[in-house]
Amino acid sequence: IFGLLVTSVLFVVRYSRVPPIGRVETLAVRGSSLQRAPRDQRVLMQMGRGVMIYSLRGYLFFGSISRVCGSIHDDVEARGSEVTDVIIDFEHTHGADVSTVMALRQLLHYLSALDITLTLAGLDWDVRALFEKRLGTDVPVHWAATADAAAESLEETLLSRHHDRQSAPEVDAHRVLTGPGAALAFLGLNGADDRLRGLIDQLENRVYRDGEVIFRQGEPDSGVLLITQGRIDIVRQNPSGLGTTRLRSFLPGATVGEMAYYLGHGRRTATAVAKGRTTVCYLSLPILQGLARSAEEASELEIAFHRAMAKILAERLEFQSARAATLVGR
Repeated sequence: IFGLLVTSVLFVVRYSRVPPIGRVETLAVRGSSLQRAPRDQRVLMQMGRGVMIYSLRGYLFFGSISRVCGSIHDDVEARGSEVTDVIIDFEHTHGADVSTVMALRQLLHYLSALDITLTLAGLDWDVRALFEKRLGTDVPVHWAATADAAAESLEETLLSRHHDRQSAPEVDAHRVLTGPGAALAFLGLNGADDRLRGLIDQLENRVYRDGEVIFRQGEPDSGVLLITQGRIDIVRQNPSGLGTTRLRSFLPGATVGEMAYYLGHGRRTATAVAKGRTTVCYLSLPILQGLARSAEEASELEIAFHRAMAKILAERLEFQSARAATLVGR
């Protein structure tokens, strides 16, 4: 009995020394799996710095959860009013005792007093039921099935806050041009003469139903889809051949399919599926050059196409580089 007690105490002491926080990120660095319009991405890169995401691991008890809450408290104190939201991801934890709920309740009151929202993500249903019962309803807490779902929800909230701060409707972060207007904005030809604008008006717009496959993995195609309405999920077949995995989702203003052209193989590397009624503007160099009535017009359209794609790819690279730099730094 004495040996078991000593072993239990040693286990608790040693386990409490294991860092319970696996990773700390901001929404600006991590982001969700949604690829939005470039201007929305720029807004989120700025406002997302105030959203802290804590990924926990191991089993949570009084020793480990106190360190988690202490770290969050210190980060909030250090950043001051910059912090607007906190996400705690429990996906990689193995369980939690009652002391975890009590510590979270104190943390919730502390954050609420500073007008900071708290979102708990990745909890098993039984653990979540325990938390909901013990945390009470006097101070609001948000729930999410996964950290990615929490990130998506907060991105929408941040974009809404940004929109509310604007006085003019034309700077609405959610407003997306449709049809030829979207293509003109994407290609940077809004200020072009009527000659080029008339050519863009002839571009093909395609409409897809919810669940309809837009293109399949392995198909020969190198066109770029500019989303003007709806959402596109990019999925890939699992190595086992059973089922698919969603890699990323794209919203209006974003482009899909540019890698098939720039990698040179001309084949789709994944499958695109429409989520809800989806409208896209189909862009490709052969189509743009086919619209031109002269070599000069073809050259202008080709330059505009490459310039637009270079800007999109550069913005994505900037985002991924910022995330990589943060991960390496930690």
